[in-house]
Amino acid sequence: MKRTLLNFGFTLIELMVSMAIVATLAAIAMPIYTNYINRAKFSEIIEAAAPVKAALEICVQTHSPDSLGESQENDPCIQATSPYTITSGHTHNTNIKSLTVKALSDSNSSSASQGYSIIVVASHLKDQDNNNIDYHLNGVLSQQGTLTWTAHGRCINQGWC
Repeated sequence: MKRTLLNFGFTLIELMVSMAIVATLAAIAMPIYTNYINRAKFSEIIEAAAPVKAALEICVQTHSPDSLGESQENDPCIQATSPYTITSGHTHNTNIKSLTVKALSDSNSSSASQGYSIIVVASHLKDQDNNNIDYHLNGVLSQQGTLTWTAHGRCINQGWC
């Protein structure tokens, strides 16, 4: 009488190889996934600047260039964006540390504004040096009375904006 032994299951080598494959895939996928999540979180920071940008563009179109940039306190466009300003003591949005609007001025110019700068700083997103990620929009006033926007800040280094 011949007895046959049926083997069911995996050998230790097969299990170790499959674990190594899964670990390698996880090591590759985790940084990509983390970057994707952070980019999604940072989109809220970019969206926070959109209504401020629109308010500044409308203000520049509706005011004479001479009335712009009289002073930081008297500039009608700075005043128009004051409802959007967020300081570090706010409680209504936990992802934004601050949102500020400043007039850009040329040192050669007497008082006329050269444009506006919107600065949004994230509260929980940090770079490798533990600095808060920020998003800067500079709107330079053209001769035609329109703002031309350029973006810069730490978010560009991260590839998030």
